[in-house]
Amino acid sequence: ISGNAVWVNGLFGKCLDFDGTNGYVYSGTISPALSAAAGTIECWFNKDISKTAGLVAGVGGTGNRPLIYLANGKIQAHWAGTTGMSAGSGQYTDAYTIDISTWHYVVFVWSGSSYWLYVDGQLRETSTLCTFTAPSTTFDIGRYSGGNYHDGKIDEVRILNRALTAAEVQNNYSGGQWTGATVVSAPPAPGTPGAQQSKTVAGLTCGTTYYFA
Repeated sequence: ISGNAVWVNGLFGKCLDFDGTNGYVYSGTISPALSAAAGTIECWFNKDISKTAGLVAGVGGTGNRPLIYLANGKIQAHWAGTTGMSAGSGQYTDAYTIDISTWHYVVFVWSGSSYWLYVDGQLRETSTLCTFTAPSTTFDIGRYSGGNYHDGKIDEVRILNRALTAAEVQNNYSGGQWTGATVVSAPPAPGTPGAQQSKTVAGLTCGTTYYFA
């Protein structure tokens, strides 16, 4: 966690509130790497202001890679290329402008050459896309390539090496993914603005869902 990103109350336990200036989360190395063949990025978020643009969550590095992005108050599913977001990258922009300071659930699913974008449990778009190159083993929340910072809260980010079904998306939107989840108490205390902070949680069990509270 870097910059002005602080822990506050979220939809499920705690979430991070980003200031739109320099706050973000960098995953470090993801192992195994996110699959180029099929996968899912999902999260809950809201916006504090009508900021022009900002990354919610996405895969870092170079090559064609999946991102959930906001531009002019609209949700975008990006499969950004090596030339960046503006040139040489595919995208789908949802047709409606989201409400400010209202929580929204967004899911970007891909499998082979097809993708699906869900907003608040509803399928908003399905189409074909460029084939992802093998995504990097890093992941960003709240910023894109050192800029385009998110202003608002982001909660319950999950990345999966499989494509969620429509039924699973609807179940998660209804809160079903936290049934039987285990609470991890005491999230990292906010540090000095602009300073990096981290928390190591030991003894986790593979296949168990955890959340901060």
